[in-house]
Amino acid sequence: MAQKKQASGISRLMQFAGTKKYLVFLSCVLSAISTVLSLCPFIWLWFVAREIFTALPDLSQVSISALMQYAWLAVAFAAGGFLLYYIALLCSHLAAFRIAKNMKMAVLKHLTTLPLGFFGTQGSGKIRKVIDENSDSTEAFIAHQLPDLVGAFIMLAPGDRDHILSGVFNQFLSALTEPVE
Repeated sequence: MAQKKQASGISRLMQFAGTKKYLVFLSCVLSAISTVLSLCPFIWLWFVAREIFTALPDLSQVSISALMQYAWLAVAFAAGGFLLYYIALLCSHLAAFRIAKNMKMAVLKHLTTLPLGFFGTQGSGKIRKVIDENSDSTEAFIAHQLPDLVGAFIMLAPGDRDHILSGVFNQFLSALTEPVE
């Protein structure tokens, strides 16, 4: 009979999350949206700069109402990004606490099945330290690093595209300007 393969990695962590696994995915989605919203104030800042530079040299032609609208939109998008990131961290922390608790419970349940001779060779403080440190590092990853990792990935995606396109454009320009021998 074939032995069932045990899940590993993120899928194993989701098993420990139990009914709270949706919070991990929700925190990742909210973190991604928060990152996009946090980039939007730069777009509104560009609109402000465009408004000013198109009116140069006569700054009396600058529409103050348009500048105020752009400024308030930048503030609104920044505040929305902060709020969504805060909610994402709340979700990730709730899931992380559940995962850490269930991991500790699973290890303690496993320890009850071990022979007493195991505890004679291993100190109880050493066992507790390993359990606490490993569950705490998993909790820190789920609670803090996973939402940040998703945000960093979302932030880099447009930059990578722009970097590749600018490289292709620069190669095209250098091919056009090189003298033919």
